[in-house]
Amino acid sequence: MPTAFNIKGRGGKHDQTIKWDDKLILGLAEAEVKHGINAATLAVEQDAKQLIGGTGDQPSPPGRPPHQVTGELLQGVSHEFRDGGLTGVVGTDNPLGRRLEFGTSKMAARPWLRPAFNGVISRLEQFFSNSRF
Repeated sequence: MPTAFNIKGRGGKHDQTIKWDDKLILGLAEAEVKHGINAATLAVEQDAKQLIGGTGDQPSPPGRPPHQVTGELLQGVSHEFRDGGLTGVVGTDNPLGRRLEFGTSKMAARPWLRPAFNGVISRLEQFFSNSRF
C-alpha cells in the first residue's frame, strides 16, 4: 500500500505529494538489517578466533579463553546465516568447544564464544550506524 505525504506551500502553488511503496521501504530496511547482522556475525567469529588464538603447551587458567594447543577448535569455528539472513550463528561442531565454553565436572570453564559475543554486543550500534535510514 503506498504511503503519501502532502507538503503545503504558501498560497497552494507549491503543494507537493510524495508517495512511495511501503514494500520498497520495508525491503530496504530489511536489507540494512541483514547487512548489520552479517557484519556483527563475522565480527563474533573473528573475535572468537582471536580469543582462542593464544598459544601455550599448558592449559589456560580457568575463566580465561583456551590456549590453542592442537588448533582443532580454532579451525572448527565457523558461521552460518539462517532465516534469509536475519539470523547469524557462530559456533563449532567440535564437542571440545562446548566443554571449554561451559566446563565439565572435572574442568573449569574457559569461555571463548560468550566473551566474543558480548564484545560485539557492546559495539552493536556501529554495525547499523551506516544505515541510510
